[in-house]
Amino acid sequence: MGQYIMQAAGQPDNPEAIRGIAVAALLGACLIHGLWRNGGIVLNNVLAIIKILTLMAVIIIGFAVAGGASFGNGPIGRNAVKENFNTRKSFSRPSDDAGSYARSIVYVVYSYSGYKQPFYVLSEVSHPKKRFAKATIGTMFLIAVLFILANVAYLCAVPKDRVLGDELDMANIFFRDVFGNETAPRVMSGIIALSIFGNIVVMTFTASKVKQEIAKEGILPFSLHFARSTTTPYAWLKRRFWRTDGGPLEQSPAMALALHGVFAVILVAATSSNTPSIAYIVLVLLYGYTLVVLVGFAVASGVLYLRFSKKREWTDHLGFKPWGGPTAAIIYSCTCAFMIVGVFIPPGETSPFSYATTGVRHYIVPIVGLCMLLVGYSYYFVFAKLIPRLIKKVLVVEREPIIVRQGDRQDGEWVQILEVVEFWWAARQADIKEARN
Repeated sequence: MGQYIMQAAGQPDNPEAIRGIAVAALLGACLIHGLWRNGGIVLNNVLAIIKILTLMAVIIIGFAVAGGASFGNGPIGRNAVKENFNTRKSFSRPSDDAGSYARSIVYVVYSYSGYKQPFYVLSEVSHPKKRFAKATIGTMFLIAVLFILANVAYLCAVPKDRVLGDELDMANIFFRDVFGNETAPRVMSGIIALSIFGNIVVMTFTASKVKQEIAKEGILPFSLHFARSTTTPYAWLKRRFWRTDGGPLEQSPAMALALHGVFAVILVAATSSNTPSIAYIVLVLLYGYTLVVLVGFAVASGVLYLRFSKKREWTDHLGFKPWGGPTAAIIYSCTCAFMIVGVFIPPGETSPFSYATTGVRHYIVPIVGLCMLLVGYSYYFVFAKLIPRLIKKVLVVEREPIIVRQGDRQDGEWVQILEVVEFWWAARQADIKEARN
């Protein structure tokens, strides 16, 4: 994001300024959600609309250029179409670099990883049972179509060889070649910066919710502090100076947001020895490999185990039959397995993922990702298994959801408006029963 802001301002890359912008964006997103939760949601929606409109503009311009239209730099589309869509030339130099293929797929999967975010915040969705499934499927289909058409539009205007030999990203090259000036790519850099900030805003919102739910299990230090939601300053000021309906005040997971902000800044600082562009590649690969690939493989494999395990009798309690049966889980687990192993294969010398290009050994990021999961599992094992054995106590977690009819209507759906969480260490099963009674 910092690089794109510098490009939009017409300034040369300054690593310190770029990292400063990154930290400001991360902490700014936390402050937005902490000060005004609904404001953060509105901002995210506005930035999402800008993203969609930008993709649609790229698609329209790209196909128009392919048809011979000129936007200031002449009819460049016909040559690009002839070169990029010539199957003999496009696939004339196939690569057998499995390591680069695996990394490329990780980045592609990362671009679609946003589909998981709504699952973390279903409590924020109005009429979730009615709207969630339709909205999720419709949105994924729309985004998949727009992403594919946008890539086709790029190829309609920019020859492949020009992209491979240029330091700019595809979108900036596209606007520079189509409009034939330096102003267009600067405008596009600004739009991309807004898009990236939108991603930061939504990820901050959902990540804080995840951290809050983890804290509700009582396994973090000072769990009650991180599990608590607090009234936002905006809600307090609104109640103080404006008339309200007297309903519950808006709340946000302020401490979880602070925790998220601290670790986000730590990740930026940990990669400060690399250039900002290389640091971004490393962090995206780390996120994609750890949270998308490794976790995705574990989830898909677990679903297959439950599906085919006769002892579990899982299918008898499903209540529904997914389309295609276990086909999706099989394909996803096999794809993740390829990426898990493939990123350890050294990329070719001419690959953009090679050590000569990035300055980072190919095995560093996947090893760090595996170690992070191992540390997490080790922490949970020590906290949930080892410590109770040593102190001869068990952690008791009581979570009481407060569920009401949405809109106070008799036919409204049941929704959870808050949750009361308590936990304590109990010495024996008898103590647990006595405490609950």
